Amino acid sequence: MPDLPTPQGWEWTALSDIAQLESGHTPSRKHPEYWDGDIPWIGLKDAIEHHGKVIFDTYQHVSDLGLANSSARLLPPDTVCLSRTASVGYVVVMGRSMATSQDFVNWVCGKKINPHFLKYVLLAENDALLRFASGTTHQTIYYPEAKAFHVCLPPLPQQKSIVHILKALDDKIELNCRMNETLEAIAQAIFTSWFVDFDPVRAKAEGRQPEGMDEETAALFPDGFEVVDGREVPKGWTVESLDCNIEFMNGLACQKYPPIDELDSLPVIKIRELNNGITSNTDKASKSVPLKYLIKNGDILFSWSGSLQICIWSYGEGILNQHLFKVSSELYPKWFCYLWTHHFLEDFRSIAADKATTMGHIKRHNLRDAKIIVPPMELFSEIDQILSPLIEMQINNAIHSRTLAEIRDQILPKLISGEIRVKVA
Repeated sequence: MPDLPTPQGWEWTALSDIAQLESGHTPSRKHPEYWDGDIPWIGLKDAIEHHGKVIFDTYQHVSDLGLANSSARLLPPDTVCLSRTASVGYVVVMGRSMATSQDFVNWVCGKKINPHFLKYVLLAENDALLRFASGTTHQTIYYPEAKAFHVCLPPLPQQKSIVHILKALDDKIELNCRMNETLEAIAQAIFTSWFVDFDPVRAKAEGRQPEGMDEETAALFPDGFEVVDGREVPKGWTVESLDCNIEFMNGLACQKYPPIDELDSLPVIKIRELNNGITSNTDKASKSVPLKYLIKNGDILFSWSGSLQICIWSYGEGILNQHLFKVSSELYPKWFCYLWTHHFLEDFRSIAADKATTMGHIKRHNLRDAKIIVPPMELFSEIDQILSPLIEMQINNAIHSRTLAEIRDQILPKLISGEIRVKVA
């Protein structure tokens, strides 16, 4: 409990006085009948993926028998869960009745505390929580420390007003995320139909009108196939290597460019940043790197070793680290580079997985061996008018979400501490 002035009307309260502390447990793996039941069971992977959100389902489920033969308990909706060991500090709120592993400390909130307010308190105090963790191999917050947690609590109506503000930002971020998933699915479906399965060409070859397409666009597709470089492709289309007109530029060893000071530095984008964005753990390097290694929003990044993945970057300026390709083309639009590289991602992952003795990776010749199909320029332009806006909307949504998250993270500690007071609705 910090020695700080308490906002008027607020009071420091032992969390255990207003919320029931609960633990979790893992039913025995030796009994298959304890698993694959109907009860969601929160593990660390669930908490990491849903950090700061309400969780409605989990990767693993336990059975009634598993629950009965373990120390795990079925906890009610709105239970707040904090990961306390290994990966400390991940917070989720149960959207329905669930159990958790022993990696969590859980609070069933009473009438004096809003569960979402508690969630935001734990998010705001994440760095402070880590100071309660101890251990040499795995950092752990033990239950006596969790029982000692105190919160500075405003009256319940004010808690709800604070939650309303923060939740509005989180809801918009979540909406943007779902919108981008939909846009990605639409772009992937169109690409697969037209460039992989050749549905419009097959329809015309069979004397049918291509589905979901106006006559003007349909007229640009051929009505048959021909063999090019040993493979059947639509008439007039060409075949080339993935890296023929698409550049895959590898990053550089950023440790050779240490930052001189904060103004001189930019975040170093590694595989970790593709997953988590820019965090306090992100390394920095000097801006003095060659300009071609500077990354900006909208650039396509492809990790060619470790966990192979591709994304369109939206976390601001950074410097491209080695083991990442920046994918670009002077000839083709962004969607064409992204979707074709994404199309081969599973093949590349299989190639990397076969390298059992080294860290999985692909080589330059794997890019050359991957063949893409290129339509005539007139049809290319027509398709570009459909797919480019979808990709640009994804980029704009992602940037918008990042801005909202920055605003939320800036006001969160001020709202939770009472530094910013809000009117009660």
